[in-house]
Amino acid sequence: DVDKGRKILEEHINQINTSMENSIEQHITIDPKWHSRFFQNRRKLLTDLQQQYGDMLIKLPDRS
Repeated sequence: DVDKGRKILEEHINQINTSMENSIEQHITIDPKWHSRFFQNRRKLLTDLQQQYGDMLIKLPDRS
């Protein structure tokens, strides 16, 4: 049923919009001398931070 599908899609869109409204973006600068710590042990520190602080995305510059 098209109306039922439309209603489900609208609910999903509303959930995504609410999620986006409740999210924040924050940029911090970390001294490059510490960058290697983030890549030790297969990025364990990054994984630990993401698990500790919940739904978050950590991006680092390329290691070039």
